Amino acid sequence: MDPASLPALPGLLSQPRLTPYLTSCAGDQGQAVRLYTWNIAAASAFWGPVHALEVVLRNAEHTQLVTRFGQDDWWSNPRVQLHKSMADQLQQAILAGGKTAVRQSRVMIADDVVANLSFGFWSGLAGKGQGGAQYETQFWQPALNKAFPGYTGRRGPLHSQLESLRLFRNRIAHHEPIFGRHLAADHATILRVAGYLAPDADAYIAGHSRVPAVLAARPAAVTTGQGSAF
Repeated sequence: MDPASLPALPGLLSQPRLTPYLTSCAGDQGQAVRLYTWNIAAASAFWGPVHALEVVLRNAEHTQLVTRFGQDDWWSNPRVQLHKSMADQLQQAILAGGKTAVRQSRVMIADDVVANLSFGFWSGLAGKGQGGAQYETQFWQPALNKAFPGYTGRRGPLHSQLESLRLFRNRIAHHEPIFGRHLAADHATILRVAGYLAPDADAYIAGHSRVPAVLAARPAAVTTGQGSAF
């Protein structure tokens, strides 16, 4: 279906929401609605790769931190120091994990907490930390570098890549426009970081991702409305 054939759709989406698309399409409302629809398709296609990368990332980092601190709930070790924003995230994850365990009438386990920690938390652990919480010496050097066996560089550039993916993920999650980005480069970053974690993670995502097909369909989707199913 050509979304431009639905006369009520621009009003349903709202003028403020459509404005970036209208600007990109020189005021052509039909093309703007089609571009908006393709943007949804692109965002939808990226969710699978982001999902897989996030799960592999958190499991790889968690495994190394368990080994480093000698306990499944490594965050409870007195040697672990997190700066305030990440400590707050951890406490929220512990509360959420506890509620999950209560609903299921069991004792909370470490995986309940891990599952409730955001991409930003795991990306942040590869950051430099703040104040007395120095992540380079506390986490990266003794443990987290081992979570990325395919990476041979310094911590900083890797953290920058993780942060770019975090911000991109958040744009998708908040239904923001992504059509103006270099989406092929975003996809390449996902694959590259997955490869740092494990070759099979890269192969898994690359072998199942719809992103290349959706990106290739953009010209036709914006011109005719075809090829933007989401």
